[in-house]
Amino acid sequence: MKYFLMIVMLFSIITPTFAKLDEDDLNQIRLLIAEELKPIKTEIQSVKDELKAEIQSVKDELKAEIQSVKVDVAKVDGRVDGIDNLITWLLAIIICVFGLPQVVALWLNRKDDRELKKQVETLAQEMEILRQQIQTP
Repeated sequence: MKYFLMIVMLFSIITPTFAKLDEDDLNQIRLLIAEELKPIKTEIQSVKDELKAEIQSVKDELKAEIQSVKVDVAKVDGRVDGIDNLITWLLAIIICVFGLPQVVALWLNRKDDRELKKQVETLAQEMEILRQQIQTP
């Protein structure tokens, strides 16, 4: 069996080498190939057309989605601006409620400190005068 297969393979390799094709045979082969390629070419063209249509529909969908996202971003931007204004007003209120009383208290304390320093200086001068009176009898 092995030998039979080897002989068949040998003949299948050698046989085509003895065959010669003339120009008419080559033209017939070309015509056959061209006829076979026509349906393939039309199928490729239809697939190309379908792909172009699909790509265009995807582009249109993407444009619509991008426009929707832009509208959503504009809405969020408006909300952020509103929140920004609210935060600004809230900070102003917090400063007024907590900061101003502290500033007023510091100002009053400085005023009281100045008055106390004056009183201490006056008392120190009076004590000095009294010491001098006690020492000089």
